[in-house]
Amino acid sequence: MAYNGEREGCCYIIQWRIENFSYCWHKKGEQLLSPSVVIDSLAETEWSLSLYPKGYNNGNCISYFLCREKDSKGPDVMEINYELSFLGEDGSVLKTRGARSRPFRRDSWGYVAFQKREIIFDTERDAYLPKDTLTVQCKIWNSGEKIVENQQFIMRTIVRVDWRSFIWPIKRFSSLQSDEKIPLVVKTTSKDISMTLELFYRGGQFSDEILNMAIHSFDPNVKLFTFQTMLLDFKRNSVDCGKQEFWFNDLNKGVIFALPLSKKFLLKNKTNYLPNDVLNLNCKYAFSTGIAFEGIEKIFFGVSIGEIVDNACQTVTDNSQYESSCFLKDDLKFLYSEGILSDMQLRTADETFPVHTVILSARSAVFRRMFSTDMQENAEKYVYIPDLDNDTVRRMLMFVYTDAFQSIQWENAVQLYAAADKYELLSLKSKCSCLLKTSFCSTNACQILILADMHQDVCLKKEAQEYILRHSKSVFSSNEWAILLDTYPKLAAETMGLKFSEE
Repeated sequence: MAYNGEREGCCYIIQWRIENFSYCWHKKGEQLLSPSVVIDSLAETEWSLSLYPKGYNNGNCISYFLCREKDSKGPDVMEINYELSFLGEDGSVLKTRGARSRPFRRDSWGYVAFQKREIIFDTERDAYLPKDTLTVQCKIWNSGEKIVENQQFIMRTIVRVDWRSFIWPIKRFSSLQSDEKIPLVVKTTSKDISMTLELFYRGGQFSDEILNMAIHSFDPNVKLFTFQTMLLDFKRNSVDCGKQEFWFNDLNKGVIFALPLSKKFLLKNKTNYLPNDVLNLNCKYAFSTGIAFEGIEKIFFGVSIGEIVDNACQTVTDNSQYESSCFLKDDLKFLYSEGILSDMQLRTADETFPVHTVILSARSAVFRRMFSTDMQENAEKYVYIPDLDNDTVRRMLMFVYTDAFQSIQWENAVQLYAAADKYELLSLKSKCSCLLKTSFCSTNACQILILADMHQDVCLKKEAQEYILRHSKSVFSSNEWAILLDTYPKLAAETMGLKFSEE
């Protein structure tokens, strides 16, 4: 339909949240790429967003680009308008550039210096990085069209970060000699050496006896590492001594940095800082090891950005709570991995998993009913689950204990979805459902449709049917559709009926 000579069209809005953004390990010239989206009504073209956290060629700015994928369908050249923005937690625009019309081939357009890093990480950090999450947005639309509706894609990338802390007591500090090194070995829960530390000071006639710390890490999975040191006084109050940041290549060789403390200062103030001649350092470190999760979480038609922000998954309310939550997850993971004080077992056909009834009961209504009654499992102290494979049980328990949902293939998500539904783990079921919604293709849409129908998941079933109808030519000619017609004729007829009702 035309309106004053203009065609009516759609604005495609891509919103991407990157959690733990300050732990992106990318150096200058290295990009962080979003999940890609296929816009069916825009000639089935495929798009993604690209950020350079340390800049494309300027380390003082973050670079931001819209990318048309190299294997994207559609015409060789497509002229579109686009607008790039950084958003606040409430969806307000903090920084925007555009709108610009560009001829996209299968390349990228954007801004090398989109926003200064100093603004994002320092002067306006609370606005740009609430809960250490950066939210970026891109709007795409055709030139010469009157926008009458929106289609919005909500994507999320989570940088995997582990937090640790310990108090390091250095005894008989006053007797510490120049260049004498006080060592400390930090081990993982599996007793492997994670890193070594050494504390020492340089002597000499004109030396201020400044304390130095050396760190050497052995974990090849660490990409970015931060280390914060705090001095504890006799009341156990903390004095911040700075935070350091290193890349794995540096840690593997070993790094040395100076603390804003000297032996002279500490001896002069020994009443406050050296109770019983012990120097106590509170050490907190964190490290990123890659991407924990990335994917398209939701797709909206005809709703506003404000509604998206209201409906988006919320994280914890402040950084201290977030950090405490991570420590709790680590402790629960250790409890599960080591089987400490376990009082029940889950048994598959060929593996046994020690578990804790109180934790399973807190997370699953099915387990709670099982363990609080005189059922056979409660008496025999094991639950036999031959219908689940070992990997599915392992992933399910890791979620039960730590809320961790690792990136998996859609085939694994199908098994985990069924397990989550069986034991009424609603949050896990929802996460599996979100992943499956981003994994549709002509060869798996029928299987996901069957899964959704069997488990009475109305939302997932609708998404599967809509995908099948949008790609009816390829799906209806596939072997998977033929199998669906043969084994689930009513479900196939229902889906085909939706196509005819649309027409």
